[in-house]
Amino acid sequence: MKVKMNPFFTAASGKLDPSHDDVNQVYVLNDKVFSRRVCNPRDVSKKPYSSKEQAHQNKFKAACQSASETLADVDMRAAAQARFKAQSKYKSLRGFLVAEYMKNN
Repeated sequence: MKVKMNPFFTAASGKLDPSHDDVNQVYVLNDKVFSRRVCNPRDVSKKPYSSKEQAHQNKFKAACQSASETLADVDMRAAAQARFKAQSKYKSLRGFLVAEYMKNN
């Protein structure tokens, strides 16, 4: 792991020690490094996902896939960009497209 230190923690890159599990997570989003700790991780073997939760997960996967397809097509992206600029609630085009899909389907 490579860590750059200033007066505050500014950057980290590399892999975590294999002894870490999914409770301690480090990830990069928009060129910024974040870390978090999952306080109450779910044990799926003891409490499996319900059919409603699985349906919601599948709907979210479809929304993400739809957003990726829209962003890949130049014409569809231009139309989506126009709809995105007309609103002020969402900060990113991808987030807007996912929310739009979730609302309409």
